[in-house]
Amino acid sequence: MEKRAFKVILVVLLVCITILYLVQGVGLTENRQWAGNLTGMHHSALAVGDLNNDNMTDLILVGCTAGAATSCTSVGAYVYTNNGTSLNYNLTWSQNLTAVGRSSIAIGDIDNDGDLDVIIAGSSDYSTADATRVYINNGTVLVANQSWQQNISNANVYGGSIALGDVNNDGRLDLAISGADNSGYEGIYINNGSSFNKDYTWTPSGLPNGGKSTGLMALSWADLDSDSKLDLIVMGSQSTTFYANVFINNGTSLVQNTTWEQNLLTAFGWPSITFGDYDNDGDMDMAYMGTRVGDKLRIYNNNKNGFSSNQTEADDNLIGIFDGAVAFGDYDNDGDLDIAAMGKEPTYDRIYKNNNTLYVRDTNAGVDFQNDNLQQGSLLWNDIDNDGDIDIISTGKIGDTSIMNATIYINNATLTTNNSIPYPPLTFDNHSLANGDVFLSWNNGSDNQTLNAGLYYNLRVGTTSGGNNIVSGVFGSSSRPTAGYFGNMMQRRNISLSGSRFNIEQTYYWSIQTIDTGLAKSAWSTEQTFTLTSDFTPPVVTLNAPSEGLVTNQTQNIVFNATVYDDYNLTNVSLYGNWTGTWHLNTTNSSGINNTNYIFRANATEGNWLWGIRACDATSNCRGSNSTFRIDSTYPAVVLVSPANGTSQTSSNAVTFTYNVSDIAINNCTLYLNSAANETDISITVNTSQTFAENVPNGGYNWSVRCADAANNI
Repeated sequence: MEKRAFKVILVVLLVCITILYLVQGVGLTENRQWAGNLTGMHHSALAVGDLNNDNMTDLILVGCTAGAATSCTSVGAYVYTNNGTSLNYNLTWSQNLTAVGRSSIAIGDIDNDGDLDVIIAGSSDYSTADATRVYINNGTVLVANQSWQQNISNANVYGGSIALGDVNNDGRLDLAISGADNSGYEGIYINNGSSFNKDYTWTPSGLPNGGKSTGLMALSWADLDSDSKLDLIVMGSQSTTFYANVFINNGTSLVQNTTWEQNLLTAFGWPSITFGDYDNDGDMDMAYMGTRVGDKLRIYNNNKNGFSSNQTEADDNLIGIFDGAVAFGDYDNDGDLDIAAMGKEPTYDRIYKNNNTLYVRDTNAGVDFQNDNLQQGSLLWNDIDNDGDIDIISTGKIGDTSIMNATIYINNATLTTNNSIPYPPLTFDNHSLANGDVFLSWNNGSDNQTLNAGLYYNLRVGTTSGGNNIVSGVFGSSSRPTAGYFGNMMQRRNISLSGSRFNIEQTYYWSIQTIDTGLAKSAWSTEQTFTLTSDFTPPVVTLNAPSEGLVTNQTQNIVFNATVYDDYNLTNVSLYGNWTGTWHLNTTNSSGINNTNYIFRANATEGNWLWGIRACDATSNCRGSNSTFRIDSTYPAVVLVSPANGTSQTSSNAVTFTYNVSDIAINNCTLYLNSAANETDISITVNTSQTFAENVPNGGYNWSVRCADAANNI
């Protein structure tokens, strides 16, 4: 009796423990240990990043700490440093910040010194005292810098928006400002290394103003048309005028593009925008929210020529909201981007799961978050506790009360699904262009959860190993605007950097980091180097054999042949391949012979393989080319179906010979009667009954079928 009772109790306990485990595994749970020191606020902006370079994510909160829906009676600006178990207010890092409400924040390494700087804009009195400030990180404190802010300190961005992005591809972060009035401060400000200066060529004529009591503005950078240049989208309202403007970067200016705008169903006030590749097809899609004759939440697909509507609040799955924030992030570690959205009316905060076709509300995830009813605030995704899944940081006013809140919702997704760290790219090219620009490119990274096409990238370039002084690989992310999640390259896998940043005979070091949908970052790739000379042209690589798509049965001593030419001279030519299971350098020929065929030999097993040749010249210009081939050493398997062995046919001389063949691909099958080829069929479907229809004279026959596959296995 005692043994039976023990077994029953044990089973009950195990069931209870398992249920608790699974519930935690899908939840975003409010965590007071992490959030207990935060100051609640609304009309706020958030930014996260490693301010003190201790490899832990810190937090900046800026906004109204008291007031009502349309008022702000006090403001605050706070920095909280991360000690690994909680966020703690840090007076040293906070002391110089100007507190503002209706705020916008941008975070990035604007001076290319390897640490994060901050720009904050808003109103200190919620009325007229507008402020835009630039704070330079000196390693121990954020300090307002007059040189950097001299041209923007009076910009009226109360209710407007600011965003950092390298619009001219010179490696420095430029600044876009959409202000609250027609004071002339709205525009594109180019970073010259020591200050931001308004550039009237880059500033598009249609860039709108907006904000203040008439609504909010939102703007965001992304490479919409996949040409490796950052484009700009601006949304919002000014009084009764609403905007949804797309400006495409042509290399020298931003030009308003009605093709990209035409399918944006309507422009909204009080908006929030987020970019990310929700369908993992290699381009930046968009989600945005706002209000205009009803509250909206909409998902748009990027088809590389424009946006098409994928899902709107008319779908029962999405709830329209405004005056808050929306952000992409993979909270359930399944390799695609989900959505967190918070704002005002009618049902506030929601988590939407990406089911590969539509976004659907996930009522099991983030129960605490979805019940808190925060509005008129901000949110962002970040793995604040560094456990392999992304958490939510959120601020806002609780419902229609005047109670301010700032909360962290810890994600326990790793209890059931781990997000592994992605892998960096393995092959690279760099060379100078005739106009003096420097071209860098890399292949896809990889990840166990996210498809290769859905990965993102971060680039650093410097004059020392691991340096950031040309392009900084240090980045943070923000809400209002939603920005910075996916590194400085986002989904770009090449960039032409302005030659103005490079010097002849200087050696440069560069590497790439991969970022997945769960915001996990890979280690930096193997560092690449190049030295600029007057030779701007990379080698020309022509792959000769194996030809693209070749199928062979040869596994030993496979010949790889490529012609390589350079207008200066070659230093090395290398064979790469993935037939060992990973992309790897196979062998290098350093003879330097120019304009000749380079022959390599290697062994490989059966399978589909990628091979490539990478050539470099004496001035570090490199170029590669890849191709595919397949080894098939397995013979086709032929099964004779009918006539069965030993049977007789007396009704007719018309005989149907039926057989099946199994293989990857069959070139032809031939019917043999008494060892003589009778008929050949070149249209074969494998694993399906195939037939030959023949009229044969009376007599006895031995019949067989011989099939040859694409590798000529017979």
